[in-house]
Amino acid sequence: MVDEIRAGDPHDSFPEDAAMFPAENVQGVYPLSSLQVGMLFHRLLDETRDTYVLSVLFEVRAREQIELLIGALQKVIDRHDILRTAILWENVPQPVQVVHRHASLHVEPLWVDPARSVLEQVKEQMRPGAQRLDLRSAPPMSLQTVADPRSEKWYALLHVHHVICDHESLNTILEEVRFFLEGRDHELPAAMALDDPAKQSLRDVSIQDVDAFFRRKLADIDEPTAPFGLLDTHGEAATIEEACEVLDAGLASRIRSWARRLGLTPARLFHAAWGLVVAHTSGRSDVVFGTVLLANRALRDRSQHSVGMSVNTLPLRLRLEGETLKDFLEQTQRELSELLQHAQASLADVQRCAGTNGQGPLFSALLNYRRNPRGQVTQAFNARGVSILARTDAWTNYPITMTVDDLDPAFVLTAYTDQRTSAQRFIGYLQQSLRAMMDALDDSPHVPALALNIVPDTELDQVIHSLNATAAPYPQQKLIHGLYVEQAARTPTQVAVAHGDRSLTYAELDRKSDLLAKYLQSQGVGPDRLVGLFVERSLDMIVGLMGVLKAGGAYLPVDPSYPPDRVRYMLEDARPVLVLTQQALRSQLPETSSRVMVLDEKPLEQLAAPETSLSDVASSSANLLYVIYTSGSTGRPKGTAMPHRSMVNLIEWHRHELPLREGACVLQFAALSFDVAFQEVFSTLCCGGTLVLVDEAVRKDPRSMIELLQARRIERLFVPPMMLQALADHAMTTGVAPAELRDVIAAGERLRVSPEIVGFFERISGCRLHNHYGPTETHVVTSATLSGSPQAWPALPSIGKPIANTRIYILDARRRPVPFGAIGEIYIAGANLARGYLNRQKLSCERFVADPFDDEPCARMYRTGDLGRWLGDGQIEYLGRNDEQVKIRGYRIELREIEAQLTLHEKVREAAVCVREDVTGAKKLVAYVTPRDRDVPTVDTLRAHLDGVLPAYMVPSAFVVLERFPLTPSGKLDRRNLPAPEISADAHEKYEPPSGGSEQTLAEIWKDLLRVSRVGRHDNFFDLGGHSILAMQAVTRIRSRLSIDIPIKLIFDYPILQQLSARLEEMIEQQSLDRLAVDGADMDRLAQTVASLPESRVAELLQELRMEGTSW
Repeated sequence: MVDEIRAGDPHDSFPEDAAMFPAENVQGVYPLSSLQVGMLFHRLLDETRDTYVLSVLFEVRAREQIELLIGALQKVIDRHDILRTAILWENVPQPVQVVHRHASLHVEPLWVDPARSVLEQVKEQMRPGAQRLDLRSAPPMSLQTVADPRSEKWYALLHVHHVICDHESLNTILEEVRFFLEGRDHELPAAMALDDPAKQSLRDVSIQDVDAFFRRKLADIDEPTAPFGLLDTHGEAATIEEACEVLDAGLASRIRSWARRLGLTPARLFHAAWGLVVAHTSGRSDVVFGTVLLANRALRDRSQHSVGMSVNTLPLRLRLEGETLKDFLEQTQRELSELLQHAQASLADVQRCAGTNGQGPLFSALLNYRRNPRGQVTQAFNARGVSILARTDAWTNYPITMTVDDLDPAFVLTAYTDQRTSAQRFIGYLQQSLRAMMDALDDSPHVPALALNIVPDTELDQVIHSLNATAAPYPQQKLIHGLYVEQAARTPTQVAVAHGDRSLTYAELDRKSDLLAKYLQSQGVGPDRLVGLFVERSLDMIVGLMGVLKAGGAYLPVDPSYPPDRVRYMLEDARPVLVLTQQALRSQLPETSSRVMVLDEKPLEQLAAPETSLSDVASSSANLLYVIYTSGSTGRPKGTAMPHRSMVNLIEWHRHELPLREGACVLQFAALSFDVAFQEVFSTLCCGGTLVLVDEAVRKDPRSMIELLQARRIERLFVPPMMLQALADHAMTTGVAPAELRDVIAAGERLRVSPEIVGFFERISGCRLHNHYGPTETHVVTSATLSGSPQAWPALPSIGKPIANTRIYILDARRRPVPFGAIGEIYIAGANLARGYLNRQKLSCERFVADPFDDEPCARMYRTGDLGRWLGDGQIEYLGRNDEQVKIRGYRIELREIEAQLTLHEKVREAAVCVREDVTGAKKLVAYVTPRDRDVPTVDTLRAHLDGVLPAYMVPSAFVVLERFPLTPSGKLDRRNLPAPEISADAHEKYEPPSGGSEQTLAEIWKDLLRVSRVGRHDNFFDLGGHSILAMQAVTRIRSRLSIDIPIKLIFDYPILQQLSARLEEMIEQQSLDRLAVDGADMDRLAQTVASLPESRVAELLQELRMEGTSW
């Protein structure tokens, strides 16, 4: 660029695109500043809107004053070089600004609907993105005028592009317009000539200094800071919401008072407060956010009547962990002061100094603090019948922007946010953060900074109380088996449980379990005494379970399929009084100190006399109901001890929310060692239904399961999502579905509604799908019901809302509520909590902690280790485990999103994605899929499918196709047994040279721009070091080399060389065909075009032409 255009010298060589400018009208040519380049990039990224437009609405008394306003604006343009500037970026090595000696203001009428309010229609033109100015034409300003048909008034709407004018400069423009209108222009000082912005911005700092400074500050930042997970810095203006509020006068006074006492500016306090907001809304204690700084010292230090782009956006990093408020304020002061010394640095260069290596944004929240001594210019403007009604700021490309206007003594807060959150809420957060800081400075300046609350009281009440308003009456003193006994008295002849051709009525089950209970009591079973159940699924299992409870004891399910060492450990740890088993399993039972009873060895009548009665044991609802062992993080299983009262609440909720008609058949699918088995058994037997037991061989076979569901006319099915998918696959293949099903309850793992599941429920009229969530330590605590058309069901349903007498808190690391919609850890409180872990007091204290939000002195809550967030409708989105957070190349990745997209591929039945380490120790994503049929998908087709719907960093490095997924005994996906991928499964690990003319051309452009030795067809533009500025240059070179006009967004949509080449070839082909359609069938050009196409495309073209009736 330096060789082509010497900045400031109008006699230097001039870019080809500027040939439209007469040479005598060119005053100078300059490179753009770094912020100007960024604005240009985002404008080019969105071809339909331009968000960087500042608008001012004038009310004009009459038509004559319109001419006066136009004249005043033109005189201001004549005064300032920057207002006579055009921006060029095509066919030049880097974007430039061309200053004209003369440039006339663009004036045009604004057409409106006379039937509607003219003023409202004019204001609609001020919305973000409503205007798009032509930057290639000087000045990058326009004025729209319209008369009000109901009066003499006119309205004039001025638009100025932000690339040449910041907020303070717009104030200057308006003030000068007023001077000209009032005839006081002789009072204006001389305007400042435009210096070389690029040279000025780097005059005080070297590239080496910038690199060293920002590497020291940002080198270990390997992921962006994104409040509420909002990362899209290429968003559209149409999705932006705005809110504005004047800060409370009392709070404003306290801020200024404390700023003086601390020797700080108010700006420092606002930056610290915003840092707290960003920390709490992003769930991070080490945060980065953007701050707008005055960067052009010439504009900053010289004439007060200077106009131009004098600001720059740079990242400010603040570390809050372990910092007191006082320390945090000092840190903020220090970091800002150091950052100001490098305010001229390019954001693109700075981002490459971070651990993310420039791949993606460092931040998505921005603070723009503006000292506004002439902030009253809008209100004061009234000259010669011209006044200002409204003005707008340009919206940035960031999804969260907070602007603070310091009007001394007042502060005005304006928030611009993505519509997925709320601008007004962010104003509330900043106000609360400031208030908390002032209160702490008054009372306890050494309080931890992160202990300060930024959530307003109304929102705290919402997330603690309103969303947890679940109180409902239930019989707290009753026992689970008591509910069954009451039901048996109501329906004694109804079949309670069936297995094969055998069954027991409610009365028979009641009698048999009474006999067993009497015997168990004689063996010492009573309250809080455990009895092991080492049994296969059978009538004996249900009799045994019920007998243990009636004896006053608690049952301990021990799955016969468990390894002997695990069974031995459970029995040694739990020390049951007795172990109940069956003859076929006796030999599998390890040696144990507990007594063993074989249930089917002799009739129960021989164990206890029917005429004797059960002992009246002093059981209470606080006594143990069961102990269920689950895997522990130490490798040792841990037993969750559940009392009766908790599960009575669950069953009562079932009765009210999921009522079951008497006699309805419910399949008992889950292993007894899985907590869902309790739900299956007692939600059926306490409601008069019939529990149908399934053999293990049938349970694992989808075809046999469908046959059983049909034969037994099953109405309710509890099933893990993996088995539901298998049933749906079979139904899709055979066209057969169990018509009697009315409710399917999915639990145990994340539910993903695949196309097959949608088809399954479409075949069953009136059947609902329920998504239940709850760890073993609480059982079910939330529920979401999907009803209506399955086609409208979300692919990834929420886990719903809290059930009766249950409270869900989403808290941060200090166990305080996170802002509504922010990600935090799920805590569970209320009636459903277990006692804790058997014989694990320390672990119980770590996981079952005091509930600070309940007035009850002994109230507890369970720390799940799961991540979630509140959704707008009061439901909860489950986001996985906090100890399984996946981070690849600086991005936090939600694996289920990748899995959901994989299952949308026509050849994929099931999908699972996990993280593995390669031989170098680097983490990479591995995708596992099972095919829908024998047509197995290839790695390339899977990768191409994901490339089209996911960002590059979310596309797995390897793909593994399995015939079926490994499952746990409870029917869940067994991720630990997914095989490691073979080397051949890696997606394009080896270098492949470019293939074909367009690929080779692109590779040459990339090599030259990115300064790399070679470029392969599977290389990613951004992985090789590309960024927004280089993307603009790439587009220019592609246009020149391939004669195709492409939008810059194409580089971001197709960053892989092979993909971009294929898309370009499609566009070139279409361009050629469009020309033929316009110009007629030039046979030479037609022959060349057709010769370049593959045979399949030629055949398609011929068919299209025949259909259109084209003659040859």
